[in-house]
Amino acid sequence: MEYADAYTTFETQGRALPLLIRGDALSLLRDTFGGSDDARELIAENHETIDAIVHFLIEEDTHWQWSLEIDRETMLRWGRQRDLWHWKPV
Repeated sequence: MEYADAYTTFETQGRALPLLIRGDALSLLRDTFGGSDDARELIAENHETIDAIVHFLIEEDTHWQWSLEIDRETMLRWGRQRDLWHWKPV
């Protein structure tokens, strides 16, 4: 299943940051964990994973960010750092 890019927000430090989740990242998320064909529902179902990836991005770059973006490579980097076997590319 291919998804279009999805826009949402992430709440941190009392502010809402714009968050872009690329379609390739959503596809990887669904392929790995399963879930809805609807991007909004898939994001809601996997909010804890997405929150963890956002925190990973913030830790990588500690400068204040005005927006965030999650793509497939970001998700794979996050997964490899946590030694999650299912995030390693095949």
